[in-house]
Amino acid sequence: MPTYLIYFIHRYLDFRHPELDAVLELNGIVDVSTCYELPETAPKNTTHSPFLIVNLASDAVAQQLAARCVLIKGIYQYITHTQASSEDSSASYADLRRKIASLPWDLRKNAMLDDESTWSLQVDCFGKRLSLQEQNTRRDEITEAVPLCGDIHLKQPARTYWLLEEKGILPSEVTLKRIFFAKSLNIIRFHGRDFVDKHQIKKRKFIGPTTMDHELSLIMANIAKVGPGTIACDPFVGTASVLVASAQFGAMCVGGDIEMQGLYRKENSTIAHNFEQYDLPCPDFIQWDLSQQAMCPRPFLDAIVCDPPYGLRAGARKCSANPKKKPFEVYEPSHVLTDLLHWAALRLVLQGRLVYVLACKTDPNNEYDDQIPRHPSLKVLHVCVQNITQKLVRLFITMVKVKEVASNDVSTAATLDVGW
Repeated sequence: MPTYLIYFIHRYLDFRHPELDAVLELNGIVDVSTCYELPETAPKNTTHSPFLIVNLASDAVAQQLAARCVLIKGIYQYITHTQASSEDSSASYADLRRKIASLPWDLRKNAMLDDESTWSLQVDCFGKRLSLQEQNTRRDEITEAVPLCGDIHLKQPARTYWLLEEKGILPSEVTLKRIFFAKSLNIIRFHGRDFVDKHQIKKRKFIGPTTMDHELSLIMANIAKVGPGTIACDPFVGTASVLVASAQFGAMCVGGDIEMQGLYRKENSTIAHNFEQYDLPCPDFIQWDLSQQAMCPRPFLDAIVCDPPYGLRAGARKCSANPKKKPFEVYEPSHVLTDLLHWAALRLVLQGRLVYVLACKTDPNNEYDDQIPRHPSLKVLHVCVQNITQKLVRLFITMVKVKEVASNDVSTAATLDVGW
């Protein structure tokens, strides 16, 4: 299979591979291990690499990844690279030149190195902003030793090559770890980030204090593998940020909450206006109490994507046992989670996914297994950690339904303690 180079943005590092794996599976790749090897964990006091070499079936698959993955900055046709070694503490352009000069004929042809069409050579460094003079020096390092045929055309070249340096963002990282030589794919015009930018929360008509960040909403929808022909549900819909992301990817959506002020506001800003803003179909919304195991009592959902209330900014409520005196009562966060998992196990189809958020105290060893709720029908697939403060993290948990629910199956959850 052709080889490509993925350049990730340097945010939400824990989410990179779960999102990439899900989108690869959406493109028909059953075993993602055939596409890439998981990189080794970065040593202490070093930066996680933003680069990943992958094998994909075609440029069309690369285009799908670039168009859908939130955390991908760009995908390039991989040509060659050099890296630091035990003998040489810094990657060198001399070694890169040797590798380019010794490329086999078929790889040179595939990379169009001997083509007579117009070309340009771009330079980027992860961890350092290069001046124009520094960029030109690096261009000369390559073009003087490995001449490229054809005329230079900076605005609209027929082929664009890239020198991508990896240094790191920490002050201690002063040497180059790797240098990649790659070629832009003509079918990819960096449109992948466009749909992300248009969903920025500050541009949205209706938001609230608990509105999920637009990038995280889109990432959650990707990990849940929503798309055309799937049904996605958010049982704690709030301002519907997660459902907006799911609808963006073509899913049929349904949302519910115990309070639905967002639907009944008189002003020109409601949940429905968020969907109208992006020309997306408005989902059906239902006022329900999750503790009563609402909705159709059979599996029909492909994905459940939600941000349950865990008591930090907005507490959970459920219907009171005596509604005439008190319509609502406190819904304990641990009960919210056990009810959510059991409800998901009943409503998800086999291989359907539950993606939800859980807040807990920071563990110095980054061990959170004892904090994750469990259900016999749901298998934990990913746990992505987002650091909020020094004392608090949010876990983005992905579970997949692996079997139907038995009559004696129950959910279990730890007693949550995040300081409320």
